[in-house]
Amino acid sequence: MVHNQSKQIRKLLLDNLPKQWDGKSSILEMKNSGSTHWRQTEWPGFFFEFKSLQILKETLGESPPFQLDSNKNVDYSFQKQNWDFKHHSLGKSKKPMVLSNDAELVERCIQETGHWGLVIGIGESVKGEKSRSCEFYMWHTELKGKLSKYSVKKIKEGTRPRARKIKSTLVDICLVEFTSIDQLNEAVREGWACPNFQKNMKNSNDKPRNSKYQFRLDKIRELNIGYY
Repeated sequence: MVHNQSKQIRKLLLDNLPKQWDGKSSILEMKNSGSTHWRQTEWPGFFFEFKSLQILKETLGESPPFQLDSNKNVDYSFQKQNWDFKHHSLGKSKKPMVLSNDAELVERCIQETGHWGLVIGIGESVKGEKSRSCEFYMWHTELKGKLSKYSVKKIKEGTRPRARKIKSTLVDICLVEFTSIDQLNEAVREGWACPNFQKNMKNSNDKPRNSKYQFRLDKIRELNIGYY
């Protein structure tokens, strides 16, 4: 499930992406470049997508991305292949799961175009203090101008914030792709793909979340061995 375009994408990104990411510099680069995602708490994932798209569009070009509706589309399309980008920070889990895209989008993309793939940046991240007095937390909040409604709600509830990532190192990139629903269903049967993440969960505005696919990173890395 790894083809020539996958190898080309991986090589381009490994050769051109910076390996050391400072949180403040990365957020400011996204902000100054007009990215809409510089406000996001999980900045490494959005920075990985932001820089990857810059490189691929400048080097390979692009096609109109596959779109399910006005709010759902893949991150990048080129020569009839469709890609989403995710970042995963390594932790202690022996079977880490990588969160992917909306389940309906993934399935429809494969059914209608014959291709959907995931480009995963694997990193080692350093976190700051688990406190709202953490210097990085305060800096990012001040840059945004105000707390989000979700943050205000959590403060009123007395909930402690999660520790923010303050820097990250890119250690590897791996890819997985599917050209048929049968392939995707086989991955689900084998236990390394799950289409039910977020099912029955709600967003901060109490609206239901769409189900998303998750993939086991260790299995994907095994599949990549021998291809590169």
